[in-house]
Amino acid sequence: MEGINIAESLPKSALANVLIRKARERTDSDFNYLYELEHFRQSIKRDINDIRLLFPEYTPHDEHYHLKPLFHLAGRLLGKRLLQELNATELFLLACALYGHDWGMAVSDSEKLNIVGGRALKEDDHSVLHGEQRRFNKCCQSAKWDTF
Repeated sequence: MEGINIAESLPKSALANVLIRKARERTDSDFNYLYELEHFRQSIKRDINDIRLLFPEYTPHDEHYHLKPLFHLAGRLLGKRLLQELNATELFLLACALYGHDWGMAVSDSEKLNIVGGRALKEDDHSVLHGEQRRFNKCCQSAKWDTF
């Protein structure tokens, strides 16, 4: 991630500010919290727009309208005192949870076709769980929905 100022890519929020400070202060570990968070954020950012494929009626789940506001909300809910009490690892995990909480809803066209219609996935497609179509059809039948 050369050329990226990782701290600048995070939402401007109390949570991000405390995480950045504590991550930089930590010298007892080789784990680079900010680099790893940025790597995770880039993965989420790439995939999160696929949520609209399976859930077109949902509000946008993009970084700007959905993920960044969660950092502000977390800061308001937790408050400055508790944020200061959390260590770098706890703050890192919280930030990853905020970014990744809806990631499982991001289903590519090929995954959707595989789950719903049984279309075989190519090797470079995202993977789905073994037997996903069978479980999907069983769920539809038990709910008395049409199967695909």
